[in-house]
Amino acid sequence: MNIKQAQRAYRQAPPPTGAEKLPFKEARTDGAARAVKSAFDMQTALQNFEAAGQQGETLARYADETAKCMETARRIARGDKVPPADEKKLLAYNYKLYMMAKNMAALSAKETGKKRDSLWREEDGARRPGQEAPPAEDDTARPAERDALSLPK
Repeated sequence: MNIKQAQRAYRQAPPPTGAEKLPFKEARTDGAARAVKSAFDMQTALQNFEAAGQQGETLARYADETAKCMETARRIARGDKVPPADEKKLLAYNYKLYMMAKNMAALSAKETGKKRDSLWREEDGARRPGQEAPPAEDDTARPAERDALSLPK
């Protein structure tokens, strides 16, 4: 085969797939489809970003709760006295960790453990030392009248 025959065969051969040009109308719809797909991809990416942020916040709260439970377990194991509410939260968090801390406290038998404040004090709305207790809603008597009423006659 000489060069002229090769050129003629090349020109007569169908173009390879994907190299064909689309008519104007089809090209215009293909561009619109790409724009819609691009917008859809962008919206999906934004939703994924928001979901990741929410998961991050949830994981941060879980990490804080875990750290507080571990600190409570450490305090119990050392023989310190912690509030009963903290012990209940540790028990609800992980029964085995609670029992291990209690067993370690019993083994150490340390009688002079420190009295500790609650780690969940701000979250539970418990009062801080130095704060007055809010008045009871159903108790309208003055303090002196209350004392007089409670004394046996």
